[in-house]
Amino acid sequence: MDGDSITTIDFQNRFQSMLEVYRNMGLLRGDVSEEMMKLIQGSILNGMIDERLKIRAAKEFGLVASEKQVKETIEKQFSASTGKFDFDLYKKILRARMGKNPAAFEKEQADSLLAKEFDELFEKTSFVSHQELRQTYEMRNDKVSLSFVTLDPEKLSKKISVPSVTEAEIKSHFETHKSQYEIPEARKMEVAWYNVNDFLEPKEYELEKILHDLFPNKNAQDVQGERIRAAQILFRTTKNNESQKSKRAHENYLKLKQGADFDRLARAESEHFSQSEGGDLGYFGKGKYPKNVEQALIAMHIGEISNPIKSPEGFHILKLIDRIPAGERSMTRLRRELVYLWRKKNILSAEMSEKKEQTIKNMENRLKQGKAKIGQNSLGKLKMDDPLIRLLETDFVSMGHNIGNLEDGNDSSLILRAAQSLSNGATSDPVKGWNSEHVYVVRLLSVKPPRIPSLDEVKAKISEEVLKEKRKDALRSYAKNLLEKWMHSKKPIETLAKEEGLGLEHTDEFSRAPDHRIPKIGVSESGISHAFKRPKEEPFIPEPIIASDKIHLASLRKKIMPDWTVFEKEKESLRKVAEEEAGRERVRTFTASLKTKAKITKAKELSTE
Repeated sequence: MDGDSITTIDFQNRFQSMLEVYRNMGLLRGDVSEEMMKLIQGSILNGMIDERLKIRAAKEFGLVASEKQVKETIEKQFSASTGKFDFDLYKKILRARMGKNPAAFEKEQADSLLAKEFDELFEKTSFVSHQELRQTYEMRNDKVSLSFVTLDPEKLSKKISVPSVTEAEIKSHFETHKSQYEIPEARKMEVAWYNVNDFLEPKEYELEKILHDLFPNKNAQDVQGERIRAAQILFRTTKNNESQKSKRAHENYLKLKQGADFDRLARAESEHFSQSEGGDLGYFGKGKYPKNVEQALIAMHIGEISNPIKSPEGFHILKLIDRIPAGERSMTRLRRELVYLWRKKNILSAEMSEKKEQTIKNMENRLKQGKAKIGQNSLGKLKMDDPLIRLLETDFVSMGHNIGNLEDGNDSSLILRAAQSLSNGATSDPVKGWNSEHVYVVRLLSVKPPRIPSLDEVKAKISEEVLKEKRKDALRSYAKNLLEKWMHSKKPIETLAKEEGLGLEHTDEFSRAPDHRIPKIGVSESGISHAFKRPKEEPFIPEPIIASDKIHLASLRKKIMPDWTVFEKEKESLRKVAEEEAGRERVRTFTASLKTKAKITKAKELSTE
């Protein structure tokens, strides 16, 4: 960017942090698609570019971040629970988690403060006129609320006639939309990788301590019985939501059968405390979970995923990760469980983070050396030379799909991107996984070019799509006729909804939102426009509101006009808020103009196209 650089590691650090924030806020649910990943990556990268442009402009304006400000910012971030700043811990965390030294990090913090000063400068120097303030106040305080019904096609199926789909319609739809059914380019690959955990081994005395702490009684049935490690996705049920949760559990089970990553789906969908661990329940013995859940796990093979299983808690989708047969309490028998517990205990320590970062670099070097040694031969030779290497030959996989049997499905897009630039038989340079747990090399075996399928291959899919459109058209026609009937009846929507057996809902009071969003209904520009124009004497919105593929009939419930007495009393505080907002808009506009003038080149690994 005009000689300045955003490094891959900085981008990945920011990306992982934001993914975690989005998941914790519940903004990411389900298996995150390649398109969604690209959208998030593009947003983050654009934000980082904007920040660099602001920093540069701030320096040109003569803004400065003082050493005192930088020091206070860093001490606030890295102070221990006692409130004291630990410089040694600070250095270790920087080196292990970010690959930086204090000088580089402190420069970044100074730049970050400059970007904030740049924003504040625009906010403090913005001016909003009295007329502009009145218009803003009016827009935000002119409010309405609506009463509405949502037309459910399933409940109305007896009242709506949908014509059947003909062969001619299927053929016509296929000919018109052939490009939509294109089967994308797919690649068959060999993937070899290291898992960093294979190199991070505990000392024997550490495992001994865990063994004695966890199982002090040598003869306890729990320790001598079979030990199981499993993961689950749980959908909790109540008396009123069992049908809904059953449907959701089966929908997610189908996603898993189609190749969705279990860990990723558990983090997004599970309603159990293990959600943040990808559903991992750790190791346990008999009696910890409901009997039918335990019986299902006993009958499963390692790696197998169960159908949804009902228990008093809800619906469980289970995955068996490991099984330790019954036997005596010993280090040999329980080693896998003890190592698992050791890693969970130590994974976030500064010492472990530092060791992990160095191990990742060693893994990259070992794979580089292995690649040079085998040339264009199979990656199986790497496995023969080093038993720690994991090896997988994939099926044909397209961009946007998960690679089956990969330890971390999130890394599928990185592996597929690496394969895109390879010729048949060639091997990639090492590729580090998103979570810095794995390092891969990829060898391309074969490429299937994109193709248009025959009609017979997609006939069932097209038939369903045409039928879906016919249902929508029939529902729209029904909605239009019903609304005309209601408007001519002069009866209130409460009476009419009851006569038709339709559930009535009410929105909260809302103003004209810039995104045209109506509470409980969704985004509808025409719906918003009609809502604020309707007189109380003619309350029905004169056309069905279509939002998020649902159809609603709505009527004005309440109309609230701006209180200009309040405006006069509070106009100075309102002005301050309005000027801050105007400042933020000026920052966006100015930054956008800087971006058009800057020479920005995106490296392939940061491509969000």
